[in-house]
Amino acid sequence: QMRAAAIKELSKTEFHLPHSVPDALDQLAVHIRLLQYLTGMGSIASEGYRYGWTYIKDHRREFNRAVHKDGLFLAKFLYMLDCVFQGFCTRLLEEAGDHKDPLGKAVKRLERYQVDHIRDEMRSFDIIRSVPALS
Repeated sequence: QMRAAAIKELSKTEFHLPHSVPDALDQLAVHIRLLQYLTGMGSIASEGYRYGWTYIKDHRREFNRAVHKDGLFLAKFLYMLDCVFQGFCTRLLEEAGDHKDPLGKAVKRLERYQVDHIRDEMRSFDIIRSVPALS
């Protein structure tokens, strides 16, 4: 469930940078819902954003600290999730090719693609609680 203030803010036609963990979670909820509407519940398309949402929830304290060190940390994290998603889309198109069941073939090969890339990017955050140099 999204906060009423978040719904009001996100419904404006403006660019929104998250300034707090709840802001970032609300933005991710919008991404997840849209992708699930377009591709189905639990599809691999929304896998990266779902993982990112859970990752923030599981590391809320560390994310709050990171935001104090770098006010754009949440925006950088969400941008990294977007980049991983774009990489996934590119790979999906490459994998699909001209096969009889292009999506079925691609889904098998790309399952966990996004999660693996996010984990790689956030490894230092997990191990030594160092804020990664997200760009």
